[in-house]
Amino acid sequence: MNTATHNGATNRLTLEFTAKPSSEVLDRIKAAGFHWHRVNREWFATWTPEREVLAGALAGQVTVVDEAPDLEARAERLEARAEAAGAKSAQAHQKAESIGAMIPFGQPILVGHHSEGRHRSDLKRIDRAYQTSFEEDAKATELTRRAEGVRARATP
Repeated sequence: MNTATHNGATNRLTLEFTAKPSSEVLDRIKAAGFHWHRVNREWFATWTPEREVLAGALAGQVTVVDEAPDLEARAERLEARAEAAGAKSAQAHQKAESIGAMIPFGQPILVGHHSEGRHRSDLKRIDRAYQTSFEEDAKATELTRRAEGVRARATP
């Protein structure tokens, strides 16, 4: 049985289907502004009267609930992800440093020498490790910023 829910606390309308809807139904849902949430496995949209009428027609009735999101748990999840990204950043940075420590400072690439290929590949590995480190650090910073924003909304 299909279900439709209107959450008054979040002003969100959700649709859940027991089986994959037909292409005509999918077209109607998408045209009404619903989006697929791949984690929750449901269609969702901001509540409007038109969307509620459509949801009621597809599910039979719309159940009204008033559940506030657990912002504290969300902030904790974001902080855990930020911590993991920070650890990956530090690990990648350490990897780049350890590879770079094997090459004497200022050592040119010895063209034609048996070590040329290894030197070039080490430089590429160092570059990739630093790039990963920078990306993960930026990700950690962004996740921390988002967690702070969620915590600010959680406290009245």
